[in-house]
Amino acid sequence: MAVALLLAALTAVLVRPATAQAEAGTRATAAPTARAGISEAPDAATQVVIPPPPAAPVEPQPSTAPSAELMSRLARVQEFRQVTPGGRVGLAVSDTAGNQLAAARAEHPMVPASTMKLVTAAAALRLLGPHHRFVTRVLATAPPDDAGVIDGDLVLVGGGDPVLHTPRFIRRVNRERPATRLQLLANRVTRTGVTRVTGRVIGDPSILDHEPLADGWRGDYLTSLNTSRSSGLTVDAGVRLFTRSGTLRAEAAADPAQRAALELTKVLVDRDVRVDQDATSRRDESAGGVEIARISSPPLSELLAHLLQTSDNHLADGIFRMLGAATGDATWQGSAAAVERALADVDGEWDAVQIADGSGLSRANRLTAGTLVHLLRTMSAGPLRDRWLGLQATAGESGTMLRRLHDTQAEGRVVAKTGTLRDVRSMAGTVPGMDGDDHHFAVLANDLGRYADVVAARRLADVLALALVVEQDGCRGPITVADKRPARSPEAVLCSVQASR
Repeated sequence: MAVALLLAALTAVLVRPATAQAEAGTRATAAPTARAGISEAPDAATQVVIPPPPAAPVEPQPSTAPSAELMSRLARVQEFRQVTPGGRVGLAVSDTAGNQLAAARAEHPMVPASTMKLVTAAAALRLLGPHHRFVTRVLATAPPDDAGVIDGDLVLVGGGDPVLHTPRFIRRVNRERPATRLQLLANRVTRTGVTRVTGRVIGDPSILDHEPLADGWRGDYLTSLNTSRSSGLTVDAGVRLFTRSGTLRAEAAADPAQRAALELTKVLVDRDVRVDQDATSRRDESAGGVEIARISSPPLSELLAHLLQTSDNHLADGIFRMLGAATGDATWQGSAAAVERALADVDGEWDAVQIADGSGLSRANRLTAGTLVHLLRTMSAGPLRDRWLGLQATAGESGTMLRRLHDTQAEGRVVAKTGTLRDVRSMAGTVPGMDGDDHHFAVLANDLGRYADVVAARRLADVLALALVVEQDGCRGPITVADKRPARSPEAVLCSVQASR
């Protein structure tokens, strides 16, 4: 009866008429930050063997039935007018045993925004494994002679590495983004004794089909640098860096593979290698030659941590597209099929799911709150549990969750992924518990026409997460006005359930 009453209350509060839609995404490259790092290990093979998805998740011991206190707390969330946004809201909350604790439009397909990155990351972990590395190779169309002269071209063969970077990008744009350093690849070329290339450096992106834009991307995503053109060979997150009036600027590269070839040419010239002709790009899947150098990316787990914590769109879509390449269909559609194959054991409304990209920028994406919660539960119950939880941003401490739930009881206790488009706010995450007895939640709010609706949607996700933390940890003492918190604050009301037992 309590569950039925809760569902009725939440549905009545959260289901609203739709309003106008518009969007703005998360930028592909961040402002200059601190620190840079790269780890080297033996190069991985360019081809991978894709294992079938596990037959079933590894289930922890079932928890007891949900407590009456938790059900009461979740029901009281609806008392806050500031957490009842207009538009449409899909909401789902469950525990480790699969008990549905709250739901409203949980099976309705919604635009997920960047919570789509959780789907991408989970599929990549399963298909490629946390230690997988993307390999970029340099081939010579003819071996160097005794004087180090290559009578022909160098071919820079893309392996889908989304973090190949120039020194300038690392130094002046983003020191925290994982990096495969282009200068190290150039050093390996020069160590073979190459002194001159009579031809040119050619960028080969043919590992991916030529589909630079995903279905559902807005035209201004490129000009605003929310993302860049997709390619099997990119450098500097697919942007062209240039200086104008003494200021470093960036724009989406018109031909990412040609841009990568040009940047390698520059680095080689800086190392006294003469390259006679201008860099270009060419798609040639059958290209042969003598391999003279290669370099591997940092491990996939490092890339996924940055992807989820900073919501890096270019990185997400680069990894997403390589899932298609790894399973034999290097198109956006092939990548979507690879994701569904990797997550075939995850319960959910897959008939309602539509996957257009891996970043969540596309307006053509559709997920349900229930599917996201099932995904979180499956990944947290399986053998990748610790790694999976460690990839995500932590409330009040890291990434896009740094300012969420800060200075509340939930700080440091919730791992989650947020999502933002202009009329969309979303969050999906986990409150890890003792012995794997976790709670999972997802909120997808669409058609948010007013700023007040945006604030309310954000607040709703925060209060739900807080209610789950209070259920696991209890209340940290009385919460009163003397504590400089409003007497009707979410924490005060949530904890009043326990205080009034």
